[in-house]
Amino acid sequence: MPIDKTLLDKIGEKGKKKLSPLVDRYVAFTGKINERVAEIRAEADAGMDELIKANPVDYGPISAGFSSITARFRALGNKVSQAVEKLEEEWEQLLEDCNLKNKELSRANLLWSQVITDSRDLQDRLEREGNYLEVRKGADWARILYSEMQKEQGLVVNCPQCGAGLPSKIRHAAMNETCGHCGSVNEIYAHPFTGAYFGTGVHNLSLEASLDEYWKMLDGEKKYQWYRHQSESDRQEYIKTVENYWLKYYTAYNSMHVAPSRTVEESVDAKLSHYRTNIWSNANDEKERADIEKILTLVAQGQVAQALDFVRNSPHIDASEAVTAVYEHGNLQGTEYFLAVWFERKNKSPILTISPAGISLNPHPEFEEWKKKKLIDLEYQLASR
Repeated sequence: MPIDKTLLDKIGEKGKKKLSPLVDRYVAFTGKINERVAEIRAEADAGMDELIKANPVDYGPISAGFSSITARFRALGNKVSQAVEKLEEEWEQLLEDCNLKNKELSRANLLWSQVITDSRDLQDRLEREGNYLEVRKGADWARILYSEMQKEQGLVVNCPQCGAGLPSKIRHAAMNETCGHCGSVNEIYAHPFTGAYFGTGVHNLSLEASLDEYWKMLDGEKKYQWYRHQSESDRQEYIKTVENYWLKYYTAYNSMHVAPSRTVEESVDAKLSHYRTNIWSNANDEKERADIEKILTLVAQGQVAQALDFVRNSPHIDASEAVTAVYEHGNLQGTEYFLAVWFERKNKSPILTISPAGISLNPHPEFEEWKKKKLIDLEYQLASR
């Protein structure tokens, strides 16, 4: 969500004068963070190239280099969090000094929620930048390992007991082999670059090949967890992004590995088994989840009247939660109708009419005023997540 500075024009001159500098400071700060990202990117590129070139099969320094990339971007993310926390303290103090009216305060709160959302998005981008660098340099490392592995394929491997040559083949890991000359069984190790390529390189190249799907999976998880009330379709949509990622990963992995331990389908299914049974949900209990699921399904199918009747005839359902569920899934018209049900319960005043001709709201000034306030509250709640 972009930061809408025009909201400052709607909170009075005094409020604008006090709060505008804080927003400007935040924007300037994010600019400096982005400049630092470019510097770290260049430094990491050169540093990792140097480490890998020095000894491509020396895991210690290379792993430390990757850890350093993660640490530097995590430190930047922490810097953003600390800066926003400090700004928030100043913001709250200035709000008290401004003595804003209710509508002005709502606009100021909305603006600050946009700053918070932007800062979270920035921290997310920093984490992804670190991930991207690790994946890209890991893939560069893998390509060097692959090139060196090709040179090892012509090397002769001899039996440790009799010295006779063993069959020429790619040994991707340590394995027991029987000598065709003396009959001894020996543990034969992979050549250094070959072992490193199949032990690490194939994984790194698979990460690179599936990176777009990985971002989509993270976005899917973020979207799913953003909902206060997740529907079954929300859950399935998220699981689909997980499936797409692992499908792309294992398709790439199996195409490069000489002896994958499972088929692509078996590997993907093993990963998905966790998500099918243990996926996180906001629902307090299964009954609540089922009720909200029914409401959202009916609304999505265009059966809003049936959904309203269901809530009206189910006093155990919290009407405010039904409102939130419908609103966060983007149905503004449906939200208005469910607000009417909520209002009816609170005030014992029927204003909603459902008939074969459709749904209508009886004129009710008090409801209209209450509805406006609730919609503002809902907008702020969603913006603050």
